[in-house]
Amino acid sequence: MSPLNLNSRIFSSLSLAVVLWGTNNVGLKYLSNDWPAAGTASLRFLIAGAALLLLLRYGRWLGSLTPLTSQQNRELWWRGALLLAGFMVCCNVAFRFLPASHFALHMAASPVWALLLEGGFTRSWKTVRQFAAVALAFSGVGVLLAPTLRNGEFAILGELMGLLCGLGWAVYSGQSRRLAQTRSPVEVTARSMWRAGILLLPFGGIELWMRPVHPNLLSLSILLYCSLFGAAAAYALWNYALTQWPSSRVFLFSNLIPLSTMVAAYGFLREPLTPTFAWAMLLILFGVLLGVLDIGSIIGRFWTPED
Repeated sequence: MSPLNLNSRIFSSLSLAVVLWGTNNVGLKYLSNDWPAAGTASLRFLIAGAALLLLLRYGRWLGSLTPLTSQQNRELWWRGALLLAGFMVCCNVAFRFLPASHFALHMAASPVWALLLEGGFTRSWKTVRQFAAVALAFSGVGVLLAPTLRNGEFAILGELMGLLCGLGWAVYSGQSRRLAQTRSPVEVTARSMWRAGILLLPFGGIELWMRPVHPNLLSLSILLYCSLFGAAAAYALWNYALTQWPSSRVFLFSNLIPLSTMVAAYGFLREPLTPTFAWAMLLILFGVLLGVLDIGSIIGRFWTPED
């Protein structure tokens, strides 16, 4: 596959993941009113992990399951599943205190954490371009959600949990990229999710015992959607991209999640669109394009200095 076709496939995969996560955030926001944090995360991961494992075992288009060594098994438990479980519990707690679009602001900060974790402070144009892209895109997210902050809708616990979510997502994605070096990203996603669901199951059981849930058809449908599409499909697409592009480049697409979340929140929860939406969208899109595209190479194709 040519580099252009490969980059196009990765771009399409990440764009679809962004759309799925936007609707997923709205679904989790809806569930957070009545469903417990650990219990919801456990059910989602057990459903999503089981679905992916079945497809890997009986289908061939996503790849196949490979035997695990004892070391790989330990790494999947403690580097994949444990980080994923903690990250999702933080997300579900944050949704109780923050609007869906505000939560996405913290997730949009994850490219900054990814750059810092990669040790990206080298004296080069590439580093300058990456940090400029992150700053531009993150400023767009700030413009998008500034009215919320000005109106005093500020929850300390929610903000702290949101901050941990952004950092946790960067750490988990870095570990997933390392785990996917020896097996397919879909297999890493499936095995990590199933293990995360098992780790959270006792805590979810305690939550459900202390605070029983009375599900209806709508909430069960949302849980199923968030499990199969917001978890299984989106995470597999994300992990695939992480095996092909640097983490900091992939993470720039996190800045698009507030846009998809706000559109979904407007459509399903009737959260109003702010007047600054268009300006924020432009800033975020320019930031993502600056980080993803090699501007120098593109200009060089159409312009050659005269001798």
